[in-house]
Amino acid sequence: MTLGIFSYNESLEIVKQKVSISNLNTVRQVGERIEYIFKDTHDLSLFLIRNEDVRQFFMTHKEEKKSETDAKIIQINNELMYLLSSKPYIYSIYFKGFNGISMDTKNATNPINQDMEKEIIKLKGGYVWDIGTITNYDSTTTNVFSIMRVINDINYIPNKLAIMKININEEELSQIYGSKMAGKPYDYIIIHGDIIISSINKERLGQKLDGDIVVNIPMQSKEGYFQTIVDGKDCLVTYYHIEDLNYTIVNFVPLKELLKENQVIQIAMLRVAGASFVICILFAFLFSLYVLRPLRQICTQMKKVENEDFDVQVDFNGNDEIALLGKSFNKMSKKLKELINQVYLVKIKQRETELAALQAQINPHFLYNALDTIYWMSRMEKAFDTSKLIEALAKLFRLSLSSGKELIPLRNEVEHLKYYLVIQKKRYGDSIQYKIDIDRELYDCRVLKLILQPLVENAIVHGIDKKEGKGNIFVTVRRERENLIYEIKDDGIGVNLDEIRSLLQNVGESNRGIGIKNVNDRLKLYFGEKYGIEFFNEEGGGTRVIVAHPYIKGGD
Repeated sequence: MTLGIFSYNESLEIVKQKVSISNLNTVRQVGERIEYIFKDTHDLSLFLIRNEDVRQFFMTHKEEKKSETDAKIIQINNELMYLLSSKPYIYSIYFKGFNGISMDTKNATNPINQDMEKEIIKLKGGYVWDIGTITNYDSTTTNVFSIMRVINDINYIPNKLAIMKININEEELSQIYGSKMAGKPYDYIIIHGDIIISSINKERLGQKLDGDIVVNIPMQSKEGYFQTIVDGKDCLVTYYHIEDLNYTIVNFVPLKELLKENQVIQIAMLRVAGASFVICILFAFLFSLYVLRPLRQICTQMKKVENEDFDVQVDFNGNDEIALLGKSFNKMSKKLKELINQVYLVKIKQRETELAALQAQINPHFLYNALDTIYWMSRMEKAFDTSKLIEALAKLFRLSLSSGKELIPLRNEVEHLKYYLVIQKKRYGDSIQYKIDIDRELYDCRVLKLILQPLVENAIVHGIDKKEGKGNIFVTVRRERENLIYEIKDDGIGVNLDEIRSLLQNVGESNRGIGIKNVNDRLKLYFGEKYGIEFFNEEGGGTRVIVAHPYIKGGD
């Protein structure tokens, strides 16, 4: 249906274009023919101005004998009638002599009002076109186009001899375009401004043409066409301007008539679209029956597989793509079941066994008791510094395990860091000074364990340990909107930022950077890619580490 409508509209536009151009060619032929008539009439007026007999006749004095005058009139009239025998469109020629003698080839009355006569005289041999009516000897009237000009004495130009008026029969012009209509509902008119001056229907002469149509006819264009509404009908309007005259030939053709043959295409399109629609409905039904129904069955069974039910099968007959898909699905579900039973479950059991063995080897109670025994023996031997370190190590170990929990209170994370620093202070003495600044309101929020200690260790090993003299470490934790921000600063030797950023992606040789990479990876895995670690070198030396961590309110 869509293809049919699109094709019909496209063909309609193409036919419109071709018909419009064809009609424009016809109007152009009519226009050129009428234009030739006006030009030929103008050339005739020049010929008569140069005619010696005409000039001599109007130089004759009125006092001459009437018989001689009549003889000359008959002579000139015969010459003019012979001349007009090849020009049927010229109705008559009229002369009004300044010597008081007038003549007309049709013995018709040719009134020229005084204002027009004055205008013609002012032109000094130039010409003017006019539209009017002449009265014949039998009292009938004829509508004419007239060219009027003054005939001057060639030997003495200021001497005006006569006013010449050559009349073109409007009926002859209307027959030129009337022959193109041939009974079709077309319409031709000639307009001057917005006034109809020629038409097949003589009752329209002198009437005004619709102003909207006149506005759409551009005067700067010789010819053209456009589409508009005329008398309630959608019409193609074609125009042709006659050169040197403010006359325009206008043709009206109802588009319905021009596109009558295109209705055959429209009917054919509708038939094809209807047949295609029926075929599509049948095809859709068969497609649903033989393709979509088996696919829906496969989708239903796949949902069961998603729910870990691997004992599903589909039963399709045939060797088409759907049947092959069903067979592949059956093989897949069967294979999945085998893998689950033979690999996944076996591996889980193996892991559970290994974990149980590891837990047995590293029993927290055993380690606590062993460290506690060493602690009390150190006390009994009065090795108080050693006992203090063993106590810190035991508590450090206990807090690291956190009963297997990943999220712990911030206070436990800080406590774990402090026990670590107790041990490091024993090693480095006064070479390390540290300050921990945390708002106590944050102590109950939940954080990912083992974040601070690896970063502080990195500051000691790679910053302060390589510095001569004492070093300071500043640890702050603050809340910024929905995030918890860790900031660890030291005044050590600083770090190579390109190297440290590379270590966040890949561990270096001898497991270099494994601690900070582990922290960064755990943050991203647990909270998302927008969280992690950033390193900065401070002005004047030292390193600042920023850790972004979601703020998680404390609770069970």
